[in-house]
Amino acid sequence: MSARFACKPLLIGAALLATSGCALVPAHVSQIEENLAQTIVASAERTICRDLPIGTWLRLYGASAERLDGWQKLCTHPVATPALGK
Repeated sequence: MSARFACKPLLIGAALLATSGCALVPAHVSQIEENLAQTIVASAERTICRDLPIGTWLRLYGASAERLDGWQKLCTHPVATPALGK
C-alpha cells in the first residue's frame, strides 16, 4: 500500500465524524436547557427574596416605591408557574 492510500481510511473516518456531529447531540437538549433555566431562576429568586443583606436590599429596593412594590409581588406571593396566555 502506498503512502498516498494509507491515509484514505483516516480521512474518510474524519469526514464521516465531522458530518455526523449533529447526530451526537442528545434529542432532549431543549429539556435539559429548560431545567437549567428553571434552576437559575429559582436561585435568583431565592437570592433576591431571602439572601440579600439588609443594606443591599435597602439600596436596591427601599429607595424606590416601584422597586419595593415589584419586590413585594415577587417575594411575598411567589407564583409556581407563569400564567401563560391570560
